[in-house]
Amino acid sequence: MAKIKSNLVDNMEECYECGSPYAECHHVFFGSYQKKWCTRYKLYIPLCTEHHKGDNGPHKNYEKNLEYKQMAQKYYEENIGDRFQFMSEFGKNYL
Repeated sequence: MAKIKSNLVDNMEECYECGSPYAECHHVFFGSYQKKWCTRYKLYIPLCTEHHKGDNGPHKNYEKNLEYKQMAQKYYEENIGDRFQFMSEFGKNYL
């Protein structure tokens, strides 16, 4: 299987938070509409199950979810397009 590449991190093989080698691919923007853009621009990070779906993961923790979205938006605005383009594709400004 081909390795997943991300524009947000260099290493998709270890959890971004704890370094665990048992990492899952977390699309920073989830939901069918946003996930399409997230995949196009490779806006994902590796997270272990606990940091992905646990109480402190982005699916249950608003602050962690916002942190990742802000990181992705900063990347987008520095490398892909401006804020207006970001908002038209992702629907909201997270910064």
